[in-house]
Amino acid sequence: MELRTKLGKKFASKLNTIEQEADTIWKKGELYHVYYTLHGLDHSNYVITILDKLINGLNPQENLNETEFFCLLSAAFLHDVGMQCKYQNDVERATQISITKKRPYTFQDLIRDEHHKRSGKYIKDNSKNLKLDPIEAECIRLISEGHRQTKLESAEYNDQAIGLNRVRVRLLSALLRLADELDITYERAPETLLDILKNDMPDYSRVQWLKHYYTSGILINTQQETNGKKKTSIEIHCQYPDEDVGRKITEVLISKPIEETLNDVRLILLEYGLNLSLDHKIKCNPDLKEIPENIHEYLGQNLKISMEIPRTKGFVGRKEELKDLLSSLDKNIIVIEGIAGIGKSYVAVRFAEELKDEYTVFWYENLSEVSTLSSVMNKISIFLKENGKP
Repeated sequence: MELRTKLGKKFASKLNTIEQEADTIWKKGELYHVYYTLHGLDHSNYVITILDKLINGLNPQENLNETEFFCLLSAAFLHDVGMQCKYQNDVERATQISITKKRPYTFQDLIRDEHHKRSGKYIKDNSKNLKLDPIEAECIRLISEGHRQTKLESAEYNDQAIGLNRVRVRLLSALLRLADELDITYERAPETLLDILKNDMPDYSRVQWLKHYYTSGILINTQQETNGKKKTSIEIHCQYPDEDVGRKITEVLISKPIEETLNDVRLILLEYGLNLSLDHKIKCNPDLKEIPENIHEYLGQNLKISMEIPRTKGFVGRKEELKDLLSSLDKNIIVIEGIAGIGKSYVAVRFAEELKDEYTVFWYENLSEVSTLSSVMNKISIFLKENGKP
């Protein structure tokens, strides 16, 4: 399915204008983000290709209408243009933030952190140049801003109407957020450019480049299950010269951000039939550049995995699983297993909430770096001792 073919003459013409305007912004804009992975129209078109594959997993009765296709494609071209929007007081604001946070913080950092909001402001302020009426501009603004950080549960992301068509702003924003997160292949981090920039590149930017460099591709496949429902799998394929260190990079830099994004949008997408699973494949490729030695220290100190207890507001389904867990309370250990991204943590937290009035100790811990039962028990004993329960 080619998403552009879903547009009639009117919307196709408008989209061409938006694409040309976006191209102009990237070509004529200032180079504020020298060390960032590549953005621009190539990124937008890759996001659109991913969107095409994700939309295939929706229930047939939930297919997008022409207006929704137009709004989503427009946002795909415009969601990052805020990266090129520098404001007069950016340097002053960044300096204040740096003082408050007691660490280096540049105006480029400020632009990056706010670029989704700046993209939305650009769309609103330039709607005439983009050939958008105020209603279209508002929907596209919301979708563009919703590609990161914005709380999609807020009322402004409720369904809206453009003419006789419904625009499911929350669904479109969730699709764009996930598709944007999934554009992490090596094509966005050219090796020749990395060689030029690497000596002066900040650590954070370097690990982002390496994350892309070692990701060979992402496979998205939708299959019909025996019950008639669709199931969409996402497979991240990574290659490293050192497989052991590569697993750590995959876990911390690649899988974790995608899992977090999935947790943000899973329930929204599931409402429309898009049932997603996440897995990764790792392969050794000795022909790739060696993993820099300082990446070990950076992974160990600056990118320690932090685990926050997932929110269960809006938790739906899994009644049978919860029933099985509650009937297993006579067991010493209960294990919830499954592939990454399937929702194990959500079920575990919902299970704990069911029992919160019956128990006095709840322990939630990241066990990604332990491999034996004794090491798990050691972590538990440390936790109990630190909380006065030897």
